[in-house]
Amino acid sequence: MAAAAIAAGLAPLMAVPAPAVAAAQVREFAYVANRGSDNVSVIDATNNTFVTNIALPGADQPLAVAITPDGTRAYVTNFGTNNVSVINTTNNTFVTNIALPGAVGPFGIAITPDGTRAYVANQGSSNNVSVINITNNTFVTNIALPGAVGPSGIAITPDGTRAYVTNEFNQVENQVSVINTTNNTFVTNIDLQNATDLFGIAITPDGTRVYTANSTSHNVSVINTANNTFVTNIALQNATTPEGVAITPDGTRAYVANFGSSNVSVINITNNSFVSNIGLQNAIQPFAIAINRDGTRAFTANSGSNNSSVINTTNNTFVTTLALPGAAGPLGIAIGEVPVVQKIRKRNVAKSSTSSKQEAGGIVKSRNENFGGVVATSNPGKIDKKLHDVDTLVQHILDHPAITKALNAAGTHG
Repeated sequence: MAAAAIAAGLAPLMAVPAPAVAAAQVREFAYVANRGSDNVSVIDATNNTFVTNIALPGADQPLAVAITPDGTRAYVTNFGTNNVSVINTTNNTFVTNIALPGAVGPFGIAITPDGTRAYVANQGSSNNVSVINITNNTFVTNIALPGAVGPSGIAITPDGTRAYVTNEFNQVENQVSVINTTNNTFVTNIDLQNATDLFGIAITPDGTRVYTANSTSHNVSVINTANNTFVTNIALQNATTPEGVAITPDGTRAYVANFGSSNVSVINITNNSFVSNIGLQNAIQPFAIAINRDGTRAFTANSGSNNSSVINTTNNTFVTTLALPGAAGPLGIAIGEVPVVQKIRKRNVAKSSTSSKQEAGGIVKSRNENFGGVVATSNPGKIDKKLHDVDTLVQHILDHPAITKALNAAGTHG
């Protein structure tokens, strides 16, 4: 290499070690709220392995979990302490608890698409929905739900303008409440027919329909969001006590976790018809279900067997059941794309042993410290422009909010 450089009229280059830097990559993780052990289990959803448990100090009976759109935080409702715990997902550590004044029995939770607010359905005697500002983790207000009894599940439309809430204990009217999230006001209650004990809820990606899992009528109800009216019920064959429901990102199928029959039902939501049931091995009482971003896998929280089952949604087959050591009573589950920070060593940087004049004539090094390349050339002006383009690209990547937050967290926690 040195001989070639001299022959070309360039200075010989010598490789020198470069310092380690933090880099972030995005991976999918599932977070499982464990009611009996007061902690949250973490699953690596890319390779179906248990990662760790996160203790929640000051929390009792965690029931549901939601992850921010940027994947950096998870929010967990605590039924027994009337608060919400915050987890830093980049390093899987507990951050804080957010008190919910005037709320009793927080259960379901959903986060707005812009990542600014969380809405919590309070199943206890308060029968309301709490709003949290998640930019600073503070309580904002409670929204009363007239005529609602036992708000349990909650989902927010893709445009972030409305929240739909299932009322589990309203046995007379069997209603879903609607909230205007732009001004945090109650809009209406939607009466469902032949549906009882409404619990899980999901909204199609286009925001046109709402699906609820009805645990004692053993069916799934459909709502038209354009006019907030009941559409139909979908009967589930050989399935009992449906509790959780999730919809694939392409909006073609819904998957329903059946607590009583320990299986998962598949619904074709293009025509609202039952498709099949998927049996789960070594799984008891699946309560909640979540689907990964590309829609290829579904994960369940199995409250009776303290584990999580994985389904291949491309062919609707059971894949495996994952043990969750140290977890008791898993009830809620959410999947997010989390920036994972790793310390890596940059590529060796070549260093010139010649004078600055020779260096200026033929060796140009990127000014961005995260780019370790060195180029030898007889046209430094041209290559300098190319490296400027590289610098701009690298800085653009590093300035991405999720990456910046992850790198800052890595620096803070060593």
